[in-house]
Amino acid sequence: MICSEDILARKMITMSCCQGTLCRTCLRCHVESVVDDARPEMRCPLLPCGEIIPDALVKQALRCQPWTCRNFFGRITKRKLELYEQWCIAIGVAAMAAARMEDVLHCPTDGCRHVWLMPQDLRHRKGENEPANTWDFRSWSLSRQLGFYSPPTNDAGEDLRRVRCPCCYDEYCLLCRRPWTLAGAYISHSDKSCAEYRAAWSDPHCTDDAGAKACPGCGVRTFRIEGCNHMTCTQCRFQWCWECRARWSGRHYACRTSRFLPMFAAIFGSLA
Repeated sequence: MICSEDILARKMITMSCCQGTLCRTCLRCHVESVVDDARPEMRCPLLPCGEIIPDALVKQALRCQPWTCRNFFGRITKRKLELYEQWCIAIGVAAMAAARMEDVLHCPTDGCRHVWLMPQDLRHRKGENEPANTWDFRSWSLSRQLGFYSPPTNDAGEDLRRVRCPCCYDEYCLLCRRPWTLAGAYISHSDKSCAEYRAAWSDPHCTDDAGAKACPGCGVRTFRIEGCNHMTCTQCRFQWCWECRARWSGRHYACRTSRFLPMFAAIFGSLA
């Protein structure tokens, strides 16, 4: 019903929720798209059903990976099942946090699965003094030096926005989730507002030693293996230009780096 192709009966799957049938490939692609897009529910693609797909049926679909040299020993199948289990945990944690009025904070380090559950009012109090964008004069370096902005600190003078992951030991900001120090550029978040620090990350020349750039939306390290300048973050789904790091638009097909682009990226990124 989805691909409109002629399929052998032995390659069909009967959905236990509605007794409808569809081919294994279509169900596998549907399951993978739900996980990859981080959608909140795994529902039956056959209308008008829309019921939650049973866990056993999802795993059965993921095991129907096509035979390739890379999947000769089941590596792709194992990886897909691991991603599905991570998705299940993330959805469960998000539902629990929503019921308790908490924010789910994922460690932005690639490969780290650590999360925090933080009360929304506590996180709001830590960020209530933060300028919203680069148009706010408190986000300017001169304004900070004149004393118009100061980060929240405890009695010992430690920045309350700075957290350290107990799993990967990386340090990053609790509010903007960017690494506390910009690798390779010697730029630190210390004393700077999130808006001022974000402008530093918008500099296209600020990359780490391995050639990664930070997503302007969440700060996760990103590598471009191939393709055009149109990037879509797998963590926050923010679409941006690889060259100037501004929000993506059709005009960026002709984008070229220049000394003006970091300023434009900071301005248009704050307006978006």
